[in-house]
Amino acid sequence: NHLFSFDEAFDMMAYAVSCSKYWRGFETGDLEVLSRLMVLQRVQKGEVIMQANENATFFVLIISGSVSTFEPKSKIGRIVTTGALVGSNGLIAGGTRLYTVTSEEETILSIFEFGDLLA
Repeated sequence: NHLFSFDEAFDMMAYAVSCSKYWRGFETGDLEVLSRLMVLQRVQKGEVIMQANENATFFVLIISGSVSTFEPKSKIGRIVTTGALVGSNGLIAGGTRLYTVTSEEETILSIFEFGDLLA
């Protein structure tokens, strides 16, 4: 997060949240708390962000860009963009990842570690 000030991180979070059906109803105070917990990471096209069968320890909010998800067992994939949550099922269900997530272009992610949210 050292590349962005708190205000910049908050603004990016607020923009991504405005694009997302999953975050509707979050108040300014909620976004401030989450902005302090998030770790921003820029990934390049083709980078693997999550790997099927790895332990699920974090989820991401796509701040900008897009990623593809691919579930090897069913061979089903999709592309998701700004505002999407990826990997959040692991927070509830625990265990290992069901799919691999790869960046489709240069993408900025907000990473949330499960342990930080449960503390």
